Amino acid sequence: MKKRKDILVAFDGSPPAMRALEFAIDFAKATKATVHVMNAQLPRETYASIRGLISETQYRQKAREQGRQVLGAAERRLKARKVNFESEVGFGECASAIVRSARRRKCAAIAMGTQGAGALRGAVLGSIAWRVIHLAEMPVVLVR
Repeated sequence: MKKRKDILVAFDGSPPAMRALEFAIDFAKATKATVHVMNAQLPRETYASIRGLISETQYRQKAREQGRQVLGAAERRLKARKVNFESEVGFGECASAIVRSARRRKCAAIAMGTQGAGALRGAVLGSIAWRVIHLAEMPVVLVR
């Protein structure tokens, strides 16, 4: 049985996400793993104001384009560092989409940036990182 060693990076283009990508690159170079970098896009239903203005197909096309644009920075960095990688744009509630992708790709870990907003903000607004930690059965590395 092949031991899981690949790592998934949840990437939104923010400085913490870029640092999580750097962590994953170092991990991949040390273990000869593949980095799976993904950008999660929320479903159209999340945006009540656009539901009647744009079809699901149009929304997914625009969201996929936006996700690909965000992933471009990660892809350029991965190419420059000569690391094996795959990238994808996922759809759905962000934490669920991240964990679903890591499971599907049989990743050993998930790396993601966090803004370090503190306990109060996390309790009031919710936190994607907090939900990922609770949904994932593999280790989750949070990078500030």
